[in-house]
Amino acid sequence: MFDNARASAIEQALYDSATAGTPLTTPDALEGLTQRMGREYSIWYGDGSERTDQWINTIHYFTWPLYRVNYVYSKLLALKYFDLYQRDRGDFVRRYTALLSHGYDDQPDALLRRFMGFGLSGGTLVDDAVRVIEARTAELERLYAEDGARREAPAGTGG
Repeated sequence: MFDNARASAIEQALYDSATAGTPLTTPDALEGLTQRMGREYSIWYGDGSERTDQWINTIHYFTWPLYRVNYVYSKLLALKYFDLYQRDRGDFVRRYTALLSHGYDDQPDALLRRFMGFGLSGGTLVDDAVRVIEARTAELERLYAEDGARREAPAGTGG
């Protein structure tokens, strides 16, 4: 999700620079943009990064413009759906089935609000995704700690 968000942000910045009449056309300019935007999403980008020449990986900018942002939304929605399913399986299945069965007669945001109780705008989708990731990561860390404690327990103590 975060890597696709990074790539989408770089792509949008390229479009914005062209619209403003200052298109980025040199490798150094593209590399600078990639490093500046990349550090917002990853520790692997920024001043002194070993990940140089990553601007050449903006393939979708040239082949399928504005496509990468679809990945961001699909991953955010998948995490939201997973969370709703975990919270109340029956309610999620009922709402999601209604959404899919209804058809697409309105904007995606309106359909999601009507059938699922949330929309694409407002920032909560990202906050909710981060919350799910943090909760699942904490659960994984707890399981690792339990497993480590079991492995370190002396023989015959039930560990």
